[in-house]
Amino acid sequence: MSALDALIDEISDLKDWRAEQERKSNNYVRKVRMKERKDGKVIVEDGSGFVSGPVTQASMTSGEWTIDAPANPGAQGFLICPDGETEGGAFFPCLPNDNHPHASTEQGTLRLKGPAGAEIEIAGGVATLKGVKVVIDPETHLAGKGGPAVARVGDMVDVKFGSSKGLHPIIQGSSKVFAN
Repeated sequence: MSALDALIDEISDLKDWRAEQERKSNNYVRKVRMKERKDGKVIVEDGSGFVSGPVTQASMTSGEWTIDAPANPGAQGFLICPDGETEGGAFFPCLPNDNHPHASTEQGTLRLKGPAGAEIEIAGGVATLKGVKVVIDPETHLAGKGGPAVARVGDMVDVKFGSSKGLHPIIQGSSKVFAN
């Protein structure tokens, strides 16, 4: 190989290296919209024809709390790829607008996750509170104001007939209360 051939090979290698660096640079931050959800991840696309593989949708976090609101297809955002490779990127949804709503694909699901397993989930008109202990304060009307009373452990029950006739305390109960 002549010195000229070696120089041509070196220039070709430098061009390839530069093209690779430009490709990665273009991938650091990319304005995208969510195309679809697949296996718990999202696939995003941009106006140039780029379509990602499955990437994680980022959740908002602050301290020990996480806010998770899975985006709908069409939601706008940014694909952030710290190493320039889209496979390791994360989709950060942006503020919604009239043309691109950021509602959840899970019927409006919003999750707030906190320390020690505390979680509040609002989905399809149902609010679910989870945790080691859930305290509801103040007064709570399970069947609406004036609804049927709910007996609790310790409440007294007046048995009208039979061998157990009389006033007796409730000594056992369910750990869950259901109301319609």
